[in-house]
Amino acid sequence: MRDSETAFNNAINKGLMTKPEDYMYMYSKTFANGLIHDVFKHRETRHYETVKIEPEMPDFNKAINYDVLDTMSLKDLNKLDKILSKIDY
Repeated sequence: MRDSETAFNNAINKGLMTKPEDYMYMYSKTFANGLIHDVFKHRETRHYETVKIEPEMPDFNKAINYDVLDTMSLKDLNKLDKILSKIDY
């Protein structure tokens, strides 16, 4: 289960929820196609609404060990560059 504040912020930022006070966050669900949605229930109508959760992109700056990069050869750096250029982010 996700933090409800994060779920509400996702829905509000996408413009899909203009009155968050009218909804309750229920849970997050992974569908058969692998997509994850937050599920909200309207307080009065009890109608359920789902909002897609976009996958979070990793922060590569936090993942890079710059001490290791400093010790890599130019050949290894070129290999790494080719690998990273294939990542669609």
